[in-house]
Amino acid sequence: MLEVPLNLPKNHLVKRFREILSKRHSGKKGDKVGARTQAMYPIASGRIDIKSLKRALQVWDAKQENPKKTICELATELNLAPAHRIQPSGSPKIAFDKRNNLNATASRYLRRAKQAIDGAGKGKFPLRLERSEKRCN
Repeated sequence: MLEVPLNLPKNHLVKRFREILSKRHSGKKGDKVGARTQAMYPIASGRIDIKSLKRALQVWDAKQENPKKTICELATELNLAPAHRIQPSGSPKIAFDKRNNLNATASRYLRRAKQAIDGAGKGKFPLRLERSEKRCN
């Protein structure tokens, strides 16, 4: 944002505006000036899913508070996948499938939280690993 005192001569204002603009804007066609940031801690990726980050942090905090709890117990306690809640009266096969889904969901959130924490330590937030990096680990 630029504030301009309008009581100065027009020629002086135009000259100063061009100086400021030449420092900030290259004038090249296709140059995305808005994509560059001067923030001290810029955001590493374009879009951030805040709801997902909050949920991942909840799962991470719950696991840190209760490291002996199973991932399935954490998922049930935090209501991560309500459709996969295990019913005591259900069949063992269905319970097994639901437990696997709960484990997968909670593990995904834990992995996402770990990536964000590691990335923040490197100065990049939120950091998400590329597919090729995931396969190597």
